[in-house]
Amino acid sequence: MSLNVLVVPENPTYNGAILKPLCEKLFVECGRAQAKIEVLANPRTNGYEHAKSLFPATILDLYSHKHLVLSCPIPMARTGPPNSPRWNQSSRNGQPLPGSPSD
Repeated sequence: MSLNVLVVPENPTYNGAILKPLCEKLFVECGRAQAKIEVLANPRTNGYEHAKSLFPATILDLYSHKHLVLSCPIPMARTGPPNSPRWNQSSRNGQPLPGSPSD
């Protein structure tokens, strides 16, 4: 029996495309290569607070047939394309975050 997984991004427009392959790889590494991953498209979430407000009433009611529901917020400092100003931004005196691409 395969695992039926729903991934809830904070914004499917920007994060949905990366989360599906990332979660597929995660489940392969966990020994669940046959897991069926679906990224939430409806209701469309818009930011962390909105996604959080949809739990449990809306998302869990609509998707109660899923075996697992993953909420996947993306840290704000890492949004945007690599090497963009927001990618390297941090709250610690303008220092790049650990693991950021270096110039």
